[in-house]
Amino acid sequence: MKTALIINIFTAIFVFIVGLLFLLNIIPSGSSSNRVIFSIILIGYGVYRFMNFLTKYNLSKQEKSSKNLKEKTQKVINNIRENKIEN
Repeated sequence: MKTALIINIFTAIFVFIVGLLFLLNIIPSGSSSNRVIFSIILIGYGVYRFMNFLTKYNLSKQEKSSKNLKEKTQKVINNIRENKIEN
């Protein structure tokens, strides 16, 4: 897995947990309404980062699969061409 994806998942988990800690008032903060708003923003950002991670991870897998398929296709085409030249 690429380093950027690893950083992305850890950032998503960290921000989400900090948002939960603010929401549950484990980390003391200002007024109740400011705490709730700030925690919702952090949790939302954590979810966004996680969805971003999933998208990039799936895209990476798809690109690897596509590259592998292109290589196999090229090998088959080359084998067919070699057989036609020999005949």
